[in-house]
Amino acid sequence: MIRRVLVEEVPEQLRCWCEVPGLAPHNAMIVELLQKGHSGPIVSAVSVREWKDLGYLDKHRELERRFDNYRYLPMPTREADVPKKYLQSLVEEGELEVHLGRPLDPASTHIYMCGNPAMIGPPETVDGVTHFPETTGVVQLLVERGFTVDARNAPGNVHFEEYW
Repeated sequence: MIRRVLVEEVPEQLRCWCEVPGLAPHNAMIVELLQKGHSGPIVSAVSVREWKDLGYLDKHRELERRFDNYRYLPMPTREADVPKKYLQSLVEEGELEVHLGRPLDPASTHIYMCGNPAMIGPPETVDGVTHFPETTGVVQLLVERGFTVDARNAPGNVHFEEYW
C-alpha cells in the first residue's frame, strides 16, 4: 500500500500521478492538493484498455477547467482512434515533461503510481544490490534519471503500489 505522502515543505513541489484503475486514493490526493491551493503542475496519467473504463473522465475534465495547473491524460491502449502508448513511453519520450511544462526534476517532483507490476517495474534489493525486472518499468526509468524509491526508512520521490 502506498504510504500517503503529500510533501508540503517544498511549496513549488510538482506532483505527477501515473496509474491504472484503482484510482480512488489518487483522486482523493489530487483533490486535496487542489483544495489546499497547490499551484505547481499536477498531471494524472491513466492507462486503461478502453475509453469506457475511464470512470472518472468527466470529473477530471471538470478539474482541468477549474484549475490551470491540472492536466489529465487518459491513455486507452485498445482503441482504434488512439495510438497505443504506455506510461513508460511518457517518461522515455519526454511527453510527461511537455504536459508538466517543465523537466522532470528529482529535486522538485514526486511520482505516485498504482497499477500493473509490469508498468511499475518494482526493484528488488538482494545483498545490497538493486535489481530491476527484465521488462523496463517506470521506476527504472525514473531511477536512471536520479529519482529515488520511497521506502519506510529512506524517503524518496517515487511512490508505488502494485495493483495485483
